[in-house]
Amino acid sequence: MTRAAAHVLAGDDVPVVVARLLRVRPGVRDQAGLDAGERARNLAGSMAVSSAAVRRLARRVPRAHLVLCDDVVTTGATLREAQRALEASGLPVRAAALVAATRRKVATANFG
Repeated sequence: MTRAAAHVLAGDDVPVVVARLLRVRPGVRDQAGLDAGERARNLAGSMAVSSAAVRRLARRVPRAHLVLCDDVVTTGATLREAQRALEASGLPVRAAALVAATRRKVATANFG
């Protein structure tokens, strides 16, 4: 998905590259069925930046602008954790690109 988007966006004057900068620690549970708070707790501190990947990216694109890519956004916990890890390493995130988002369920009262 990310490589296809990079191919479409790439221009002659602006290089667009895909770089896997994040690593996820072992022990992160599957997010299916977790509510927003559980998802945030599950992912808290779970991502770290790969120093080797950052060095490779810096050689290819010295002044890179980072865009996070995700397939589906449910609560935003994954994007927030990815942003936290990147920015903690001194890599500011400029934007996020998403394919789809889920609708938030709204609790309704049954008065009937």
